[in-house]
Amino acid sequence: GRLLALWHPAEFLIIVGAAFGAFLTSNPIKLLKATFEDIVALIRQERYEHDDYVALLKLLFEILVRIRKEGLMAIEADIDAPDGGALFKKYPQIAQDHHLRQFITDCLRLMVGGNLDPHEFESLLDQELETFNQQIHETSHAVQRMADSLPGFGIVAAVLGIVNTMASSRGRQYRRHRRPRRLGAGR
Repeated sequence: GRLLALWHPAEFLIIVGAAFGAFLTSNPIKLLKATFEDIVALIRQERYEHDDYVALLKLLFEILVRIRKEGLMAIEADIDAPDGGALFKKYPQIAQDHHLRQFITDCLRLMVGGNLDPHEFESLLDQELETFNQQIHETSHAVQRMADSLPGFGIVAAVLGIVNTMASSRGRQYRRHRRPRRLGAGR
């Protein structure tokens, strides 16, 4: 068949425009910004490399050695510093990752600040990881909700096409009926 029969730019415009409008109106501005930032990061393909994992392990090793030698209170000033203090200066790729730096400092803050049972500490870390996981997936869930609505928008666009077709054919019939000589001439 002819592939041009499937090409309907107006229908595509209706579907994409309605989906984009629904996406904008159904999500808060903070989530919209985060979604567009995630899309840009996805296009740039920013991901962790082998060196990043090695740097993280080195950092954690240095922190634990310092705690063993000097005690927990020795790292308190570095934990409370907004940029991570001297702990993170050797590892700029970790210091630049806000979420990772915050997770490490929060864990260390829990160790310094309280006498937690190891099981309580583990449950707090699991809860923080779960919360972080939910925050990360908010943007993908917003895009998924928009994608779930696309078939409905497609149906609306198809119905609009049928309505336009019926309106144009009805208009031709109406014009024919207004000219009775042409209608009755064949009989």
